[in-house]
Amino acid sequence: MINRKPFFIELELTYRCSQQCFYCHNPPKDLKFYIADNSPKPRSIIEMNELNLSEWISAIDQIKRLDEKYEGIMDVVITGGEPLLRSDLEEILSYITRQKLRHMLLSSGEPISDDRITKLLESGLEKIRINLTSHKHVFNVQSLIMHIKNEIVKKINIAKKFKDFGVKEVGGNIVLTSYYLDFLEEIVELAYKSNLDWIQVNSVIKVGHGYINQKFIVPDPNDERKIQEKLKKLIEIYGENFIQNYVDTDILYSGIPIPTNWGEVGLVIAPNGDIYPGSEATSIPLSKLGNIKNDSLVEIWFSHPLLNKIRSISFLGEPCKSCEVKKLCKGGFRFNAYITKNDLFAPDPSCPIVKDYVRKS
Repeated sequence: MINRKPFFIELELTYRCSQQCFYCHNPPKDLKFYIADNSPKPRSIIEMNELNLSEWISAIDQIKRLDEKYEGIMDVVITGGEPLLRSDLEEILSYITRQKLRHMLLSSGEPISDDRITKLLESGLEKIRINLTSHKHVFNVQSLIMHIKNEIVKKINIAKKFKDFGVKEVGGNIVLTSYYLDFLEEIVELAYKSNLDWIQVNSVIKVGHGYINQKFIVPDPNDERKIQEKLKKLIEIYGENFIQNYVDTDILYSGIPIPTNWGEVGLVIAPNGDIYPGSEATSIPLSKLGNIKNDSLVEIWFSHPLLNKIRSISFLGEPCKSCEVKKLCKGGFRFNAYITKNDLFAPDPSCPIVKDYVRKS
């Protein structure tokens, strides 16, 4: 079904984190996935036993075998939660470096110290992306605007410190929740002046806590159009190499649901070693593919029945089965199908074609 290795393997070292982001994709404790009505719900995650150092080393050995034997370029993405909360992060990073695996660290940059940055550099850190848009403490401040401005400056300064200490590639991540819409230009300008290498601009994906809090953090369609206009102007000023993940309006408003990329782009290893086809899948027990302590990463990627079923789009029923764009969207986002229909293989209810089909049925 597929003859290349994945583009990335995500290592979710921990779900522990202090940032309280309302859009966090980590699995919430409340698996009923209600949509919050009165106010955004703070981040609360499922507690689990994390893999220890030797178990992560064994997992990295499996990743190395996958990287060596098959064609393609693959990255190891070190993430969480907040990976800096692992006291053995440097040892994990050092082993990844010794295995000559391409890697990137995703972090909020907190907690951090000069000594910690030095140790990370000594362990082989060459590329890091700092999240610039947290929701930490937003419930406890009188002036939300001033608080967000201060948070932006603090995060930019953390990213700049990594750059000043000699990390080769330092980028920033902006998740455009409703809280941060009016600060987009300011963040990009500060990042550029601070010599960051790039900025990734991401929309809110309604998964995990982002699903629960969507009423409060997802911009409305009019705001989405304003975002696209702002991004075009920013790209004209700073260039496409600096502003990354720009979403073309032809895609945004094409009427096609978010495609499923399970089995196409990567795998995610949760803190306890469970393996999933995507970061949003960690909230869907039915999508678990195995556990890195007991199962072969190579066999899962190339032969797992769930991945092969998704790749083949053989699961599609009507109206998807007869749809002209089925090979493009592959039935739409599996998270949407599961969370609304409790069926991993149902049509994506967010698709306008599906909505019309249901209305006429």
